[in-house]
Amino acid sequence: MPRPRMHRRIRCRLNAFYFKPQGIPMRYLDVIELTLEEAEALRLKNLLDLEQKEAAKKMKVSQPTF
Repeated sequence: MPRPRMHRRIRCRLNAFYFKPQGIPMRYLDVIELTLEEAEALRLKNLLDLEQKEAAKKMKVSQPTF
C-alpha cells in the first residue's frame, strides 16, 4: 500500500503554460510536465537563490526529498 501523500507548501503561481528556448519551434521539442512541487523547488532554488536546506524547510520536506 503506498504512503499517503504529504501536503506541501507551494507559493508559486505560474503565469505560463510552457517554457521553451527562444527560436526553436514547439514541434521540435519534447514535452516534459512538471508537478507544482517541482516548479516550487525550481523557484526557491533558482529564482530566490536559496540553499537546499533552506528551500526544503520552506516546503516542509526533508533535504533529500527536496
